[in-house]
Amino acid sequence: MGEIRFMKNKKLYKKILKKYKKQLNQINNKVKAAPWEYGFVLEYLIATMKFMKEYYDLGYNVFQSEESLNEIKKTLAETLKAYEEWDGFNNHYFHLDDDNPFDYVETDKGGYYIVPARPELYEEASLDKYSKEYKERRDKFFKLLSDNIETWWD
Repeated sequence: MGEIRFMKNKKLYKKILKKYKKQLNQINNKVKAAPWEYGFVLEYLIATMKFMKEYYDLGYNVFQSEESLNEIKKTLAETLKAYEEWDGFNNHYFHLDDDNPFDYVETDKGGYYIVPARPELYEEASLDKYSKEYKERRDKFFKLLSDNIETWWD
């Protein structure tokens, strides 16, 4: 019975590895096309972290004690959640859709500034509040990353 589970996990591991190698290659191609875009670096990092989470969750070829494995899984999940909260918050405010409280207005010098799309929502979604919360979410992600990244490697 153990041999069958071992072989099944080995196949799942190879499938996970193949999926993330493909994903990382796609991100790498984006980086080659636009190396100035910092978002691709984050995208690459997050894809790698998601691979590690799946790898540790599967448990195949993992050389950790149960205690350290549980800590790794917990901190990886917590850090990925913090990233999603940061990224989702940013998308909520600045991806133009019907619920977006801000519009971009171009200046005559090629720049832009942000104005409330619907003035009645401006107080609720002020840029000061946005800016503070954005920084808190960003800083939480990077703090968790810096505190834990060296423990995630098997």
